Amino acid sequence: MENINFQPSGEEIERALMDLGPLLGVSIKEEVPEELTDGSAPPAVSLNVSSTPDGGLAGGGVAASGCPDAAEAGDAGALGEVGEASKAGAADSLASPGASRAPPADTRCVLCHTVLTLAEGTPKLMECLHSACEPCIRAKLEEKQASSRDFLGAERVTITCPACRLQCQVANMIDQRFVLEKMALEQAGSNGAGGEQQCNSCEDTEPATSYCVDCNEFICDNCVHAHQRLKITKEHTIKSRDEALAELQAAAGGARSEQDMFCSEHVQERLTLFCETCDRLTCRDCQLQHHRDHKYQFSTEMAAQARAQISALLSEVSYKRVLLGSAMKVIRDRQQLIADKKKALVHEITQTVVKLTNAINTRGKQLVLRLNEVCDAKQRTLSEKKDALEQLAAITDHCVAFVGHSVAAGSDTAVLHAKRAITAHLQRIKSRRADIPNPEIPVRIALALDKLPELCKVLASLGAIVVDGKLDGAPAAPAPPAPPAYPAAAPKWHIPQDGAADYKITLGRARAPPAVTSTNPKTPSPSLNGGELDKVCAASVQDLMATIAKLDSNGVQVVAEAGEPAPSPAPHVHSSTDEPKPAPGDPNEDWCAVCMDGGELMCCDKCPKVFHQYCHIPTIDKLPDETETWQCLLCVNFAELAPGEAERERRLMERLTLELYCQYEPSLALREPHGPGGSCLDAIRGRLQPRSPQRYTQLAHYVADVRQLFRNVYRYNTADSSIYKDAKRLEEFFDAQLLKWLPEYAYWSGDGEPPSKRARPDLALPAPH
Repeated sequence: MENINFQPSGEEIERALMDLGPLLGVSIKEEVPEELTDGSAPPAVSLNVSSTPDGGLAGGGVAASGCPDAAEAGDAGALGEVGEASKAGAADSLASPGASRAPPADTRCVLCHTVLTLAEGTPKLMECLHSACEPCIRAKLEEKQASSRDFLGAERVTITCPACRLQCQVANMIDQRFVLEKMALEQAGSNGAGGEQQCNSCEDTEPATSYCVDCNEFICDNCVHAHQRLKITKEHTIKSRDEALAELQAAAGGARSEQDMFCSEHVQERLTLFCETCDRLTCRDCQLQHHRDHKYQFSTEMAAQARAQISALLSEVSYKRVLLGSAMKVIRDRQQLIADKKKALVHEITQTVVKLTNAINTRGKQLVLRLNEVCDAKQRTLSEKKDALEQLAAITDHCVAFVGHSVAAGSDTAVLHAKRAITAHLQRIKSRRADIPNPEIPVRIALALDKLPELCKVLASLGAIVVDGKLDGAPAAPAPPAPPAYPAAAPKWHIPQDGAADYKITLGRARAPPAVTSTNPKTPSPSLNGGELDKVCAASVQDLMATIAKLDSNGVQVVAEAGEPAPSPAPHVHSSTDEPKPAPGDPNEDWCAVCMDGGELMCCDKCPKVFHQYCHIPTIDKLPDETETWQCLLCVNFAELAPGEAERERRLMERLTLELYCQYEPSLALREPHGPGGSCLDAIRGRLQPRSPQRYTQLAHYVADVRQLFRNVYRYNTADSSIYKDAKRLEEFFDAQLLKWLPEYAYWSGDGEPPSKRARPDLALPAPH
């Protein structure tokens, strides 16, 4: 195996991030974070890996490449790890702190912090790759405080690791072979040390002249005679001191290749084979009896493949550690934005109180207090997310350090023995999602002063804190419509090692991101309506967030590629145009067109819009297969629908409702009830559900409810209020859609008899393209 000497610098990391820009459809405008370019490059870790006669690997630790593709570069069998960040003591450094490549503190029990010894039983390796002594594990089981149920409802016994707070199943704990081998090496070294060897059996400081194989002690001549006289020791094997020293030194020199394990069934047979079918070590007899037709290799041959596989996975986890640090920096910037916004609003409130009379002084203090509560609540939420990221970063640090040291320094037997646990833990960390706020959505906290001209009349209720575009204290928006009551396809779960609940990940449909073309106008981003504070998140942050989302999700991902746009599979009609237009080459959007948030999104194959499964109308109950294409309702060609008036009317009502939801800014306030009756977009959407007892059966009822929603807004809000203006904009858009799809209803106010289904001669329904 080739030698690797990888020295990542700030410039190389910046170049790696720049290479990701075209894949995401954005450009990198910001510099590399200070943690990576603080005057000097991160300390390099030199790694020399070479093949040993037994098929293993010799050399120092593993190093991290700056990108997940480093595992495929050349024929290198081990990968580098990013060095420690220049800023010492930073808990959320962008670089992995495991670059010092110091051996992990696995010689102490993670539960009682005592040094692991064989006197108290065989040390155990937990699922989180921390070590524990056998008495502590037994004590935890006796407490019966670790019993819990997994997401399938099965009873399982777990122990919470105090270091990383992960639930580890006792059934999946294995012997800590790395510690056992270290103890054996230390014992062999101490027994075979040069110089004057004294007798270990008697209290006199007599020089040792012989060695008892059964007692494993150097003894003097007097003790030799005593051994021969005593009945219990007369049969012991006695060797000369020089012969014993030579054997111990030879054993110490070959300890790395002779750390053998014996079969529990055939106690005289060493585990020299590895069954690839069962993924476990076997002896010759077991391979012939229980694994007769299974594929197998010699352990010395399989060890090299296992090291390469683990090293490749380790490099991806190391790269994710860098991105986790960047994600935590995004949260810190987000917290600073809220703090700055809070300071600005406090100043605005203070100036308002100064200009007005002393009568509003009390109300001003109430506003400041409420603002503090809102901002503190948001800060707490972000802090919780940051704590979760820090926990994941700490778990990743320990995993990187442990696996790197184990792969580099552990024997073939130990690596193969722990291969399943190590790869499972690495895969879990790689697949675990990181909850990161959407940097595109501005900090929607403002002071509402719409009633300032009427200040003298409304002193008791002057002002309010606006959070995310809504007045604080307003009724919460209804939950998204529940999925249909009929059985739907169950989501696919990725369950490594029988699925610990802490690592449960929903997987979607994996798909290579195609070059995207579009005839749709891009949904306006919320940041376009914000102030200067909302423009802090530059294109590099967008690139980072999309990269993290891509690493965290194995499902449908919205990633745009640079290059020539591919032709659209078929022309279609969008709400804003009646004729197909040449694709302008817009990349897929990064946020759901309905809620403007990220996560696991479904990408339309005909337009750049993306949706959550529960945001799309109708709800997406089942993810399509990899070979299937999917298009949103906005791209459906109504001419291809199955014949039937009822089916066409139902799809038209769903289409019109989805069009209203996609007008994010004007529809946001109308999604909640306004005025008596509780009329709102969410209520209208609920009546479109297949299992709703009040499901619409006639177009006239649907149009009448939408008209009633607009009338309620106009009746209970002033003409200069923002919600009144939003309702006007949305109603104009609704009229335009009716004129295109249902022209007979375009002039109907919702009162009286519904219009005839026959359209006016001068308003023919446009034929879909």
